[in-house]
Parts: sequence; C-alpha cells; structure tokens
Amino acid sequence: LGNDVETDTKKICKMIVWNELITLKHCQLSFPHVICFQSAMTAPVNLEYLKISHCNLNEMMALLKQVPKLKHFSVDIYTHEEQYPKYNVPSLQYLSHFTLESRRISYEQTEYILRHMPELKKFVFSGNSLQFVNGNMWERLIVQVLPLLQSFEFSVSLRYSEENPNLNELLLSFKTVFWSNHRWFITVDYYPFERYENLFIYSIPCKISSMHLKTPYDLQTLTTSTSESQAYNSVASFDVSICQSSVPSCTPTIARQYPNVKYLRINGNNEYDDYRLFSEKITKLINISAVKVLTFYDVHSHFDFKSLLLGMTSLHSLDLEYDLILKITNQSDDQTLCSYLAESITDLTLRHLDSINTKLLKKFSNIFRNIRYLSISSKIFPDLCCRKITWVLCCPSIHVISSSEKKFGPILFPV
Repeated sequence: LGNDVETDTKKICKMIVWNELITLKHCQLSFPHVICFQSAMTAPVNLEYLKISHCNLNEMMALLKQVPKLKHFSVDIYTHEEQYPKYNVPSLQYLSHFTLESRRISYEQTEYILRHMPELKKFVFSGNSLQFVNGNMWERLIVQVLPLLQSFEFSVSLRYSEENPNLNELLLSFKTVFWSNHRWFITVDYYPFERYENLFIYSIPCKISSMHLKTPYDLQTLTTSTSESQAYNSVASFDVSICQSSVPSCTPTIARQYPNVKYLRINGNNEYDDYRLFSEKITKLINISAVKVLTFYDVHSHFDFKSLLLGMTSLHSLDLEYDLILKITNQSDDQTLCSYLAESITDLTLRHLDSINTKLLKKFSNIFRNIRYLSISSKIFPDLCCRKITWVLCCPSIHVISSSEKKFGPILFPV
C-alpha cells in the first residue's frame, strides 16, 4: 500500500463488492494505519467471516451497516472516539462470534456495540482499563443484552501505579452465583516491581496461545477457580523476563504450570546474576521436555545451561548471541551436553557475530554437526562471516542466512 491509506482502502473495499468477488465469504484486512470504510462501502456484501485491524469506532460502524450476514467478526479498535458512533447500525442477527481488542474504548462504547449483537454466542474481549474489571457490570450486560452467550473470554492489562492492589477486592464481583454457574473463572496477576504493565486480569482456561511472564517468584496471583490444572494448556509460546527484585524476600508460590509450551524465549537482565535459581523456577512452571524452539536474549555467563538444555528433549532450534554460544561450546569437555547438542540442534541462529575465531569455530562445528539451517546477524561484513563459517563447517547441506542490521531483509546462501 502507498501513503494514501484512504484511497488504498477504498480500492480494497471496492474489490470486495465487485461481481468477481460477490461470493466472497471470508476476509481479513490488515493495514498499517486506520482503515477507512465510511465512503468505501456503499452497498451490502455477503461476508460471513471478517477480521480487521486498526479501525476506529465510527469506521467499524459504517462497515457493519454493509455486512448483514456476518457470522464471525474480529476487530482491533485503534483510535479513541469521544462520542458515540453517528451510525445507526441494524441488529446483526447472524453474528454469533465477536472478538473485540481495544486499548482506546470505554465500557459505554462497548455496551453500545454489543446491543446490536443479540444472537451472540461467543464474546472475546481485551482492554486496558480498570473500569472493565467489574463482574457486576458484565453480569448485568450479559443478562440484559446477550442472553444466548455461551462463552466469554476476558482480559485486561494495565499499569497500576498506586500502592499494591487488593486482589481479593478486584475479584470479589466475579464470585457471584452467575459466574460460578457459567463456570467462567477469572485470575489476576500482579508484578509489584515491573515498571510498565504490571496488572493482568483474565479468564481461565487461558485461551491465548502466547503469554509473557515476568520473574516467576515476584508474581502475586489470585483466582476464582478451584483448580488451575488445565488452565494454561493452550499456551504454546512463552516469553519470560528476568527482573531484579526490589524486595528479595518477596517469593510467593505459584501452583500453575504451562505443560504445552513449544516456543520459549528467556529475556535476561544485566543486573541479575543468579540464573541457577531462575532455572529451577522455570522448570517448575513449564514442561521443558515439550520445548522445541529456545531463544536467549541478553542472557550472560552464570546461567546453568546443562540442567536446562538436557531437559529439553524435543529441542531442535536454538537462537542466541554469539558470545553465549562460545560459552556453551567452551564446555565441550562435558560429553553429555555435547552429545545432546550434536543430536538435537538442526536450526541455529547467532546474533551479534562481529568477529570470527577459526579455532573456536572448528570446536563449534564438532558440537553442532547436525545443523541444517544457520542464521547470522552481524553489523560488520555479514556475507564474509557467512562464507567463512560455511568454509569451516564444510557441510554442503547447510543453508546460511545472513542478515546485517543495516539491511532490510535476509539473503539466502545455498551451499
């Protein structure tokens, strides 16, 4: 798309109503800027499944006037509207599934939208205001406006800047007979030492596939559920950040576990030096034997690599900084670890590779002998680094991807 977003959006929308696309049922629109529908959609279309991003409230209402047969609708409200939409939207009698993600919408506007969806059976909501953390408010809305609703997924994330929140008080309105009868349970997580978003309230079982967790033993948590044994089974991607505690004695216990994590990213901390303790905690949180892809970011010297890596029996892809891989390969006297890496790792990504030590690389090649894909990030002479590594590894089956931080995309070098 060009810089004229409105013109480009009009072109796309006109395509949808052309005779050639008159039978189109499924559509997903994603633009880098706000989508403009008000002057583009001038006639009803037969869409039944629609997902759009970066749309403001008025534009969304203009669109909904033209999709009377819509069954599934997902939208990300991107801009804030001070007033109610100026469009009178007809009741969407076919709409059964609605996903609303927004950081710029009020409860009143949310209710206004839902009043046009009387047949809704599943509603997924994501916001960033404490005004939505009110079980009585949602209960009233669902009873009065959404009598057919069967599934309600809810999440709010925000920065809580006052003194520690009262978790019991936050969850009190979600403990009524209404919530227990529907078996809709809510969990609240609070990270007292996090500088940015530190309060998360969400429904369980958690249906999102990706989750970001701060330091596990700095987490304060409470739930309305009697059991979290299967609450996080859907989480396949896990991003955990190591944060330095301001109060070392703050070590609440977490009973939860993430059993099906396939993608694990560990974000380090320059001020943190007890990675062994972190390793013990993370192995209690996730089933490390299920991890297939592991990324280290800003993780340094004191990490207990062996205990973590040897437990990842499904691991095949490793992404980390070049200095860190040298620390691992310097442990080449440990035959157990070396044998594991040699058999397991087929996909390796090295970041910040700005110098080549041939002697170290030869040791490296003996350990990672089953690599099929090697990706390199280097500021200085990335192509030269690739060719030198390829020459040292002497493996014709490796595909080396070189990407300089000064370039826009990767270059593939089949060997």
